[in-house]
Amino acid sequence: MRGTSHLAIGFLTGLGVPMLAPDAPLSSTGVCLAAFSSLVPDIDEPHSILVKKLSPAFEKIIPPIPMMRRLLLAIGGFLLAYGGLSIQALHANLLLLIWIVGALYVGLGLFCEGKKLHQHSLLLVGGTVFLLGYIYSRGDVMMSGLAIAMLGTIFQAEKMRMIFLSIAGGSLAFLGLTMSLWWLVALGLFFAIAPWLPHRGLTHTIWAVALWGYVCYGMEQYFHTPGLFWFGVAGYVSHLLADSITKERVKWFWPLWNQPLGVRLIRVGSDQGNYLEKMIIAGLFCVVFLQYAAQANWLLK
Repeated sequence: MRGTSHLAIGFLTGLGVPMLAPDAPLSSTGVCLAAFSSLVPDIDEPHSILVKKLSPAFEKIIPPIPMMRRLLLAIGGFLLAYGGLSIQALHANLLLLIWIVGALYVGLGLFCEGKKLHQHSLLLVGGTVFLLGYIYSRGDVMMSGLAIAMLGTIFQAEKMRMIFLSIAGGSLAFLGLTMSLWWLVALGLFFAIAPWLPHRGLTHTIWAVALWGYVCYGMEQYFHTPGLFWFGVAGYVSHLLADSITKERVKWFWPLWNQPLGVRLIRVGSDQGNYLEKMIIAGLFCVVFLQYAAQANWLLK
């Protein structure tokens, strides 16, 4: 299926999870996780919505190049000035680090051009946030830094995107090792390895569902947010079920069983296929809407 259809189905699936899993209360975090999880299996697809759709969207959200350049110069100038005014107060190693980071911001603002400015800016800002998290022993800040840096991959060429995702995933796995968070190790390894796999390969199997479920369960325990396991697994499975009704279908048990399973109903990209995708989304919307309407009516009584 197309990425937009997967996203819509994942979002509606997230809304429907609380109806089937009482221990998964409705929350914006859970619904967003389900929607995101519905896109994750296509991380092995170079033209997936995670790349093709996010790039123009972020180009509209992030500051334009002239403003970005001024921001970089302002941040770099501030860091250099702060280091110069704090020579006596700061440790020599910390002072050197501040000057290096400040110089990187200034250099990027002066010499980087075009889309590379956005790309390298996100990488540098993410790296800075990650460094702050490491200095102050804040794992959540370190994860935020990695997330910001990973956004820079949407502006990169395909091969560079794969390489950087592997580096970022490896860093995430290393962070998980240092914090004894094995779900974070699994998440990092997933993002490090999956981009290199053939499309509709290992990411479209029951084994990937199990791994993603382990990651989401770990997130649920770490962030004390009930239901993340169900939201994540439901979103991921919704992608595989949707792909199972396309002409190619899905090899759920690969490599143990190489037979694709499903119904050859939709030819992705065709007019008829697009129409069927819209009908499926509309039908799922009606089911979820009626379930919520029935629940609201019961509460009113």
